[in-house]
Amino acid sequence: MLYLPLYALFLPKGLSGVSTSALLLQGIYQGIIAALVAAFSFAYATLSLGSGIASMMLAIVPGTTTLLAAPFLGEALTLTTLGGVALVSVGAALGAKVKKTAPTPTPLRHSPD
Repeated sequence: MLYLPLYALFLPKGLSGVSTSALLLQGIYQGIIAALVAAFSFAYATLSLGSGIASMMLAIVPGTTTLLAAPFLGEALTLTTLGGVALVSVGAALGAKVKKTAPTPTPLRHSPD
């Protein structure tokens, strides 16, 4: 909702050269199909793996996308890019291994009256 007004007012557009059917197909695919698949997949992962691990799995999505962009799209992988992917991957792995424990409640002490 924040991006659309900025895009409409200030950014260059080439949408006039695209057919309405192509725009509708892309909107339906990106807005409905991809969003629903992502939502149901994440819900299933959360139920299967737990919320902590499922959340940490989201951290490896940019790295995986970056690494797959090299062979499929011909993108160049620089040393900085690979270093960033490595740091994010290590952070996700460490975050997934941390065991969260609930604090032990302190017993209430009653004062003698």
